[in-house]
Amino acid sequence: MTQRPIIDAGPSLNFFSINKERLLMSVLGPLSVPETVRGEVLR
Repeated sequence: MTQRPIIDAGPSLNFFSINKERLLMSVLGPLSVPETVRGEVLR
């Protein structure tokens, strides 16, 4: 069993702002996102 990478808000927002979130997911696979980061990205 492999652990999922944990991503911070900064890199998440960078990929989402240029509409490349699919690239991020295809390279890293499933991610773990802390609740605080999830809230920042969704705002």
